[in-house]
Amino acid sequence: MEIDALKKGLKELSFSIRHALKKRREIGRAIADKINLTKKLRSERNTLTDSVKQLKGERRQYNSQLKDDLIKVRGMPIVKSKAQMLRYQIEKMEYDIETAGMAFEKEEKVMKQINKLKKELAQEESKEKVTHERTEIKKHLTEARKHADDLHGNIQDIARQSQEKHEQILKLNEDIDRLRQEEEAIIKDIEKNEVKEKELCAELDVLLKKAGEQTMAEKRQHEVEMKKLLHDKKRNAELKLQRGEKLNTEEFLALQG
Repeated sequence: MEIDALKKGLKELSFSIRHALKKRREIGRAIADKINLTKKLRSERNTLTDSVKQLKGERRQYNSQLKDDLIKVRGMPIVKSKAQMLRYQIEKMEYDIETAGMAFEKEEKVMKQINKLKKELAQEESKEKVTHERTEIKKHLTEARKHADDLHGNIQDIARQSQEKHEQILKLNEDIDRLRQEEEAIIKDIEKNEVKEKELCAELDVLLKKAGEQTMAEKRQHEVEMKKLLHDKKRNAELKLQRGEKLNTEEFLALQG
C-alpha cells in the first residue's frame, strides 16, 4: 500500500537524520578538542620561540665578548718572565746577609747586587703581569666558549621542540579542515533529507485525507446497502406470513427490526 511505503520511507529518513545529527555533534566535539589543543600547542611553541630568541641574544653577547678577547689576547706578546727566579735570588741573598755575618765590604757588594736584581725584577714583573693577564683571558675564553657551546646546544634543542610543536599544529589544522569538510557534507545531507521528509509528510497527509474520505463514503454506502437488505428481508418475511408459511430465525429477526 502506498501509505505504508510512505510511512516506511519517513521512518528511514528520520533515522538517517538522527544518525547524521549525532555524527555532526561528534565531529563538532572533535573539532573543538583539536582547536583547544592547537591553542595550547601554539602557546607552548611561542614560549619556546621566545626562549630561543633570548638564548640567541645571550649567545651573540658571548660571541662578541669572545671576539673582543681573542683580538686582545692575540695582540698581547708571548713573553717569559724571570720574576720568580729573581725573587728567589733576592730572598736568598737577603737571607745570607742576615745570617752569614759578612764583612762590611762584602755586604755592601751584595746589597748592590740585590738593588740591581730588584730593578731587573721590576721590569720582569711587568712581563709577569702581561703573562698573568693573558692566562686569565685565555681561561675566560675557554669558559666562554664552553658556555657559548652550551647555549648553542640549548638553542638547537629548544628550536627542535618548537619545530615539533609547529608540525603538530599544522597536522591538527589539516585534521580540523578535513573534519569541517565532513561536517559541511553532513549538514547538506541533513538539509536535503529534511526537505525530502517535509515532502513525504505532505504527500502522506494528502493520502491519509483521501483514505479517510474514501472510508466515510464506503461506510455510508454500506449502511444504505444494509438498510436495503433488511428492508428486503422484512418484506419477504411479511409475504411469507401472508401466505401462511413458517419463518426461520433470520426472517423472524428481520420482521422485528
